[in-house]
Amino acid sequence: MKFSNKDPISPIKSLSGLAVLSGSPSAVERAQSAASLTPPAAGHVGAGAGHRSALVYATDVGSTCPQCRNAVSACTCSLAHVLLGDGRVRVVLEKRKGKVLTLVSGLALNMADLTLASKALRQACSSGGTTKDGLVEVQGDHIAKCAQWLRANGHKVVQPKP
Repeated sequence: MKFSNKDPISPIKSLSGLAVLSGSPSAVERAQSAASLTPPAAGHVGAGAGHRSALVYATDVGSTCPQCRNAVSACTCSLAHVLLGDGRVRVVLEKRKGKVLTLVSGLALNMADLTLASKALRQACSSGGTTKDGLVEVQGDHIAKCAQWLRANGHKVVQPKP
């Protein structure tokens, strides 16, 4: 956008003296035109459309993981291959608020595989439940069904000491 010298508002200055409209392109326009002419560096995280910038630090969460973009304390990348149990599978009953739960612990699976195995185990028992902290909770008294399903799927079930 160019202004002629005959234009009465050709050099307009703001009160603060920061914004100046004149016949020459602004610094923002020069930067935009330079950015459009120079190709992005190879391997640059922000290169091209659809790429996220490489956030390294955020004031609300602190340092962030470059792969999953979560806070370092909540990073799920490093947990993808960690086995949650020791391989000694224990099946016990527990009562909570008057309800009976069958707890399965010690499965040597990572979190993704544990979630899938937990779902299959709960379907085999025809019951609900959840997976928390490497522990599979199945609603109801299903010790025999759980132990049978676990043995059929190659897990070694040990009897816990009373």
